[in-house]
Amino acid sequence: MSSVGIVIATFGDPKWRILAGRAELSAENQTRQPENIILSHADTLQEARNYGADRCQTDHLIFLDADDEIEPGYVEAMLEGTGNIRRPSTRGVYEDGSIEEPPSMIPRRDINESNCIVIGAMVDHDLFDQAGGFGDYPLLEDWDLWLRCWNLGASVVDVPKAVYRIHVTPGSRNMAERGLMSSVYAQIRRTSGGKRPWLSV
Repeated sequence: MSSVGIVIATFGDPKWRILAGRAELSAENQTRQPENIILSHADTLQEARNYGADRCQTDHLIFLDADDEIEPGYVEAMLEGTGNIRRPSTRGVYEDGSIEEPPSMIPRRDINESNCIVIGAMVDHDLFDQAGGFGDYPLLEDWDLWLRCWNLGASVVDVPKAVYRIHVTPGSRNMAERGLMSSVYAQIRRTSGGKRPWLSV
């Protein structure tokens, strides 16, 4: 039977370690228990995630942001799927307590142009290692990883029954200023993108 490790990474401000308790509880509250649940903290998110991945001796990896959650049945649904990278559906959770209904798949877009794979996608551990893990970027580092995996020949398959809850948090890195976003985007495109045509399968 395939094994799964879940890495919940935090960095910098200690407040994220407190928030990680919610993510950890969602990882524990699974119908099929993961073999590892690793809480990893470091100076940078890239260091924390890569260190957590090194501690997981599992066939597959799931990276869970500290302020997000996975719904019950997530691991089980992922293991029923196929592909080197398995995309979950997503559900937004907002500060006022409202929740998106129903969950939906992020529309597929050309991965050489933008990211359509949420961080909570499940990736084969061997592929993750072959790609070299997460690069040291201030944001968009998940897109960089998926691009490198894609260029190594990864297959990307949708798993709608696995639902990833995205908590919309003010002050998060996703709200970064446009100048920084544009420069990192251009750097990743130069170094990781465009080597393999994107297919919508």
